[in-house]
Amino acid sequence: MPGFSLLYTPHRDVGELAARCESVLEKMRHDKSYVTKCVDRDSNLQLAWTAYSGYPIQSWTTDESVLMVEGCVYSPDVAQLHLLLGPDFRAPGGVQRAANFLRDWTREADGDYAIVYISKCPPRGVVLALDPLGRLPVYWKLSGGRLLASREVKFISALSESVELDTRGIAETLLFAFPLEERTFLQGISRLPPGAVLRWEPDDDPHAHISSHPWVFSTEGRAKAGMVQYTEDLASEFIASCERRARVLADRPLVLSLSGGLDSRAVAAAFKRLGRPLQTRTFVDGTQQRDKDADRAAMIAAATGFDWKAIPLATPSLEAHERLVTMKGGLNSAAMAYAEEYLSAIKEGCGPTAVLLSGGGGDLALPPRHPYRVLSSNHDLAGLLLSRSAIFHPETVAQLVGTTTDVLRDRLTETLAGYPEKDLPGRYLHFCLTGFEFKNYFEGDDRNRCYLWSAAPFYGQPFFTRAMAAPFGWKRRRRLQVAFLRQLGVEIARIPSANTGLVPGSVLDQARQWMREASLSSPAMEIIWRAQRRRRTPHAFVAPALVNQMMIDTVTKSAAVGAVFDRTLMQEILRAPLSEQQYWLLYTLVRYVSSLDTPSQTATS
Repeated sequence: MPGFSLLYTPHRDVGELAARCESVLEKMRHDKSYVTKCVDRDSNLQLAWTAYSGYPIQSWTTDESVLMVEGCVYSPDVAQLHLLLGPDFRAPGGVQRAANFLRDWTREADGDYAIVYISKCPPRGVVLALDPLGRLPVYWKLSGGRLLASREVKFISALSESVELDTRGIAETLLFAFPLEERTFLQGISRLPPGAVLRWEPDDDPHAHISSHPWVFSTEGRAKAGMVQYTEDLASEFIASCERRARVLADRPLVLSLSGGLDSRAVAAAFKRLGRPLQTRTFVDGTQQRDKDADRAAMIAAATGFDWKAIPLATPSLEAHERLVTMKGGLNSAAMAYAEEYLSAIKEGCGPTAVLLSGGGGDLALPPRHPYRVLSSNHDLAGLLLSRSAIFHPETVAQLVGTTTDVLRDRLTETLAGYPEKDLPGRYLHFCLTGFEFKNYFEGDDRNRCYLWSAAPFYGQPFFTRAMAAPFGWKRRRRLQVAFLRQLGVEIARIPSANTGLVPGSVLDQARQWMREASLSSPAMEIIWRAQRRRRTPHAFVAPALVNQMMIDTVTKSAAVGAVFDRTLMQEILRAPLSEQQYWLLYTLVRYVSSLDTPSQTATS
């Protein structure tokens, strides 16, 4: 993963770790296009980054302080951050003032970014700050008087005295695809929450202090204007979000990954309204669904007048699966290995400075999100999430990692109780967004950024905040989403969705949405609805023989895998029919855990 890596210690012992730092940074150069740059190094500090040409990262260094900005700030001007290098932040209390400055600045700054500020002279300290959504995942650890922070977990684990696997994080991944909250697969290494500002002043306090953006979600939104006016304002805010990105990235080729769904077409329509140049691409792999996607994408491109090409993909190689596990440290499913060929083709055809635009976030901000069920407690909500969202059955997960289903449910209940929302539907929404979707999309975007810088206008801070505040009644049966599309362009709203084959907002589409809501409202109806969906979707996935044999060998021989999972049960699961999602999730976890098979790194919680 391109990005920064930081080692800071008040003990003046960075020199002892310098060689190890260099070795780890070398492993973070994922192909020949990557370079490593040391931003600053002394006896207390090593700050460096690895990236390819075209990856946005810049830094400023003085004798007293260091400022580094990774990513893109679309508004306001990033030059405002130069104030941090001034005399006001070198006086006593300067680190605290820098943290307060970045807290206020990032809450208003639209973009995908991570900021590092370091005061090198008294008062010494470090401040890390993320954009309000946490679009660039950053991991950190404070141990033994040293602060380690990086865009890759491997930098931190390689410089840690010991590494212990977190079986709770692994169990949560088997259930929901990702560890919940700030947890990772390794104990002591955490992910900074959205909008985090971390402040550490080792001379005054051995502890790091973290504040984060106060995202509080609700299904009871209120609006002063009516739905028509609100939708017009929402469309205007979305066009402004696209315009900010087009303006800042004006000197780079912009490429939209165009599907036949509802979200990426909105980006195309907004760019047409702006009169901004745009290329569109869609990948095809010979499957019926991808062919439908390509057909609809071609219709959308024709309606908006943008250049469009289909990129045919071959079946990913074993090496491609392995590279993805290594690059993302197990935090992106190996099922996405096909993205390597797709992104490489775009990079080759459009140049290394091309920017990949997507419709990511549209299906979070605009459609209805609600449990559609009367809930009595956090424990009740935990049961609903386990039955509705679990990838593997909780009993299977419990047996695999040596715990019980009651423990899994109690831990999830504890997590839900810690959410800031007071109502259970709001906590359900919080789980869906920050617990799963943010990680799903943001780790996926991070995968894309290993090849090309990626931007998603739906995640523009002003737009996303306004969209999430819309009353839930307007979102039901996708009313708001359809009205939003029509505001952007009636012609693109009339093109049927590749997912349903229906025109958004048509009578048949409304009937389908009504049936979905009715199914989710009743436990019995939901069971029937999900059974029908399973019958329409092939369940058994046949893994390539070479891949499956390697998996079985890994489970049999890996000490780390054997320390975390029940080997016998894992082998039985691998020989049983699995869905594609289940198989590649197991593959990703097993291959990542087995990568820790060294004498100093094979331990469990």
